[in-house]
Amino acid sequence: MQRIKGILSLVFLLLSLVGGLFLVLSKQDTGKKATSESNSTKCQWCGISCIVVSKDMKCPIVAGLAGKQCTTNSSGNCEVKDESVPSKAILPTKVAEVGKNKIGVGLMCGGIEGVLCEEGLVCDYGENKGKADASGMCKEDVNMKNTKVASSIAPLPIVSVASSTTPTVANIAVPTVSGQKTKFDFKIAFEGLNNDAKCVNGWTVDVEVKGDKGLSQKLSQIVLVKERSFAVSPTYRGQIEIDGYTGEKLLVYITGPKQMKMKYGKDLQQSKFVATTGEIVLTVGRVFDFSGYPLLAGDVTGAGKKKDGVVAKDDVTMIRLSAGKREVSDGIKELVTDVNGDCVVNSLDVMMAMKNVGM
Repeated sequence: MQRIKGILSLVFLLLSLVGGLFLVLSKQDTGKKATSESNSTKCQWCGISCIVVSKDMKCPIVAGLAGKQCTTNSSGNCEVKDESVPSKAILPTKVAEVGKNKIGVGLMCGGIEGVLCEEGLVCDYGENKGKADASGMCKEDVNMKNTKVASSIAPLPIVSVASSTTPTVANIAVPTVSGQKTKFDFKIAFEGLNNDAKCVNGWTVDVEVKGDKGLSQKLSQIVLVKERSFAVSPTYRGQIEIDGYTGEKLLVYITGPKQMKMKYGKDLQQSKFVATTGEIVLTVGRVFDFSGYPLLAGDVTGAGKKKDGVVAKDDVTMIRLSAGKREVSDGIKELVTDVNGDCVVNSLDVMMAMKNVGM
């Protein structure tokens, strides 16, 4: 009997030890969970991405997507759901919806989706400039308000461009009243010209327009506005006003200061246009993009020492004879033979001219 009592006492002692150990482990596990929960938060917006954001992470902009809600699903993963009322996590500023090509003032641009601003606006990245997938807000570029395209034409703003897109206002027929001026906006590029070219100050173009119903008009020294772009080769915007346009199809001839006369007959042209009738029909708000077929370099002289719109052997000779000469970057002393605007005449200028002889 005494032996049985001893065994029972030992059993009770072991059970007490096991219970105590279980209690200690439970408290440790609870502490770990609490620590883990304190180091993380629920799914929330970071820019326009729905992710789990810990307290140590820094989101440049907490915005979200309009009409969407960032939630945690039953599997513990983050997902985006539709909502009838915008989430409280969305800032008062408007946000661009996925799939929209371009957005206006006050809307979020850039980010993972690469959202673009409307023409005439720039994406202001602020402190996020230079960061990967940075987001910003579209705003008007005040620096270009006073830039004039021509003496009698309203200023053209500098715009941010990544690629050719459908115009903001398109396919709206222009007025067909005889004698009325119609605006013609276009985009061009210069062969061999890089974004960092310094000696391109004051470059203008001459534009000649011919219609299939007899319209003919020439305009000289049209001022260009350089577009802001991350592309290696820059593009330029120009604008003219055409008298008496009645909806006819146009051919456009553009001549650069050191480039030959180029013929354009359609939007997004990529090569030589051979047809005798153009396909260009002006519509309100449309910008015709000719930058895919740049103005060919090398026309620097001709009969009477004046440009003649073509590149010939005398152009090549003149450029070759001035090889090694330099011009200052502010354009005060401009070299006519520096056809790529890099402030020096060298083999690059000669080779471009030779390639374009007889084109």
